[in-house]
Amino acid sequence: MTERAIFLLCGGRSRRLGRDKRLLDVGGKPLLDAVVAQLAALRLPIFLGLDSTDDRTGSPPGIGRWWDGAAGRGPLPNLLAALRRWGDEILLCPADRLLPDVAALAALLAHAEQAPEADVVVFEIDGRLEPLHGLYRQRVLAPLSEAWGAGRESLREFLTGLPAGACARLPVDALGIDLNSRPKIASLRQLAKETVWPSEATN
Repeated sequence: MTERAIFLLCGGRSRRLGRDKRLLDVGGKPLLDAVVAQLAALRLPIFLGLDSTDDRTGSPPGIGRWWDGAAGRGPLPNLLAALRRWGDEILLCPADRLLPDVAALAALLAHAEQAPEADVVVFEIDGRLEPLHGLYRQRVLAPLSEAWGAGRESLREFLTGLPAGACARLPVDALGIDLNSRPKIASLRQLAKETVWPSEATN
């Protein structure tokens, strides 16, 4: 039986924004907590992928903590470490992007069920792969490890180079807000106000 876990990439340094995105106040809570609350609706184990030097970031109750495979080297080695550690399917998500709702991720998982032959299932926007939101199966572990060993660090380039059929794509119009400016922060806060969190929906 397949077991999935969410691996939430939290090790970024927010250089473009100049501040820690994870701590931004959105809807009365830090962005990281808001993203975790949203993903909780999928009812999967959640693990935060943290920089090994990070001794400040806590985790909500019931949320695990895994340390980055190679701090500062991007998501590829950290996904590689997560696949090795979990031993089954990993739903990769970024910690700095709040989605309008989790329906898109639910659709991605449903698409994966319809593509059992695919090693990876990711979103695609205007022909561009979005590797930071994707389902990664254990079959991708060997080629991913080979790519990392050969000095390749771009996860998007890795996916582009996979054989036909190995990477299934689900086209979408957009995926949340990439936080790198004040107007986008304002947009995110508005989105957070409109979001119904799982705990609120059941009260």
